Amino acid sequence: MTRRPLTRGRPAELCAAALLAGMAALCAPAAARAHSDASSFGGGAGVHDHVVEGPASVPGYPARVMVDPRRVVNVTMRVNARITAVLSGPPGTRVSAGEPLARFTSAELDTLQTTYIETYRARDVMMAISMTGEEKLIEGRMNLRWRGLSEDDVVTIERTRTPVDEVTIFAPIDGYITQVNIGGDRIVNAGTRAGLFTASGSSVFQVADPGALLIEASVPIGIAEALRPGDTLSVSLPGAETAEAAAAVVDAVLPLVDPATPWARTVRLTPGEQIARALRPGQMVTLLPPDAAEQHVVREY
Repeated sequence: MTRRPLTRGRPAELCAAALLAGMAALCAPAAARAHSDASSFGGGAGVHDHVVEGPASVPGYPARVMVDPRRVVNVTMRVNARITAVLSGPPGTRVSAGEPLARFTSAELDTLQTTYIETYRARDVMMAISMTGEEKLIEGRMNLRWRGLSEDDVVTIERTRTPVDEVTIFAPIDGYITQVNIGGDRIVNAGTRAGLFTASGSSVFQVADPGALLIEASVPIGIAEALRPGDTLSVSLPGAETAEAAAAVVDAVLPLVDPATPWARTVRLTPGEQIARALRPGQMVTLLPPDAAEQHVVREY
């Protein structure tokens, strides 16, 4: 009987086939290899109960949140002082008029208060011998208010005949803090004093009113020319689930052309009150053109 020799090529062919099958599996689309929806485990085919991000091809234009400088109030210190506490939040914090922002002490202001107290004690004698007695009191009051004391502080001084040791800085208006220029236990130099009301002062806070926030974006000329003041566009905010929640109204299409981007025009928008609370000066957002806003968030059914 002739015995046939064992063939060693057969196992090698099987190994090669298995290797090719493994490589094909790796090259398959990720969505086909791993999809954790309920539809993969006996649920309704193709039904998704979660929000799916829209396609990357949806156009959007980077935009920056800005502050209208015409609607910003500077909080200025006009005496040399030491900051004892900063009570405000960081830039972007919403504040109400009269809300405490910081506290300070000032030897210079103590001297001014003491001078006013002596004048106030002698007011009856001053008015009896001088025609300008009342004017001196008014001038002294104005000086204290201008240097940082509140109306309540001045009333307290007149009632107790004692200087206010620690003075509170209050927010002048409702709005957003856009700058904080002081820290705790810091010395503030008010600048050169050349007269009663002429100290240059040092800006310690900036507060913008609620309508001061603007959005500016560079948009292609073709889209910008079709926009009109009053048009509503959608703005994509970081962390927002839907573009519809972030509406902004076109304020103007600026005629100025940036040499670096001659193909674009700057569009200025006013954010709606609902989303203005989520915006902060300097924040980057994405402006969506009208025909792309609906594609920003897509639901699959």
